[in-house]
Amino acid sequence: MKKAASLVFRLGIIAAVAGFAVFVLGWMERDSCADGGGIWLKASKECVCTYSQRGVYADTPTPEQMAHRMECELKPTASDWIE
Repeated sequence: MKKAASLVFRLGIIAAVAGFAVFVLGWMERDSCADGGGIWLKASKECVCTYSQRGVYADTPTPEQMAHRMECELKPTASDWIE
């Protein structure tokens, strides 16, 4: 009986650690999005309007970066990206 209880306890610990790891990885993804100047879209789980997407630090931004920059100016918050 002790072996079964020990096994259940170990499985519970493993499940708790795995759940915590998933939470931390999701949090880190959102945090790195904010560090990159982006907006985290919770529903689609993607980062938009980052510095690199907008070409903020580029000497000569590409046409795609300029278009993305204009779109980001029109949609400055995450709620603006909900369709």
